[in-house]
Amino acid sequence: MLQVGITGGIGSGKSTICKIFELLNISVYNADIEARKILQEDNAIKSRIKEIFGNKILNQNFEIDRTKLAAIVFSNNEKLDQLNAIIHPAIQKKYLLWLQNKTFAPYVLKEAAKLKQIAAFKHKGFWKSMNTLKDVIELNEIYNKGEMKWLK
Repeated sequence: MLQVGITGGIGSGKSTICKIFELLNISVYNADIEARKILQEDNAIKSRIKEIFGNKILNQNFEIDRTKLAAIVFSNNEKLDQLNAIIHPAIQKKYLLWLQNKTFAPYVLKEAAKLKQIAAFKHKGFWKSMNTLKDVIELNEIYNKGEMKWLK
């Protein structure tokens, strides 16, 4: 199965491109949404993050405050790397489980701000990173013409 990465910075149109694909009944995995879920639901990961970043990232309910955490990691590359080392393997694991349920699909998309740094993008099967509407249209045209046979 073809796996396509959708990447780009804030406001680059990743979500718009993915919505277009969803209208075409193509499955889209959103790594940012999954990362938020992991931060809310995975107690082991929350504990590791609290150990590294301390109580200053907690809100009044003693939960991780994403805004406080972001202020730390986006001003310190070392801290960002530490956070990514905790979160990205969990995203990878969830992605691979999600992918197992998509075996019938001709291709799937993975949306993430930075795919090259994410282990899941290094997983074999990724074909192309797309970040423009032109790329979306080209891929869908190739698929509709039946020209993806060589990818199987």
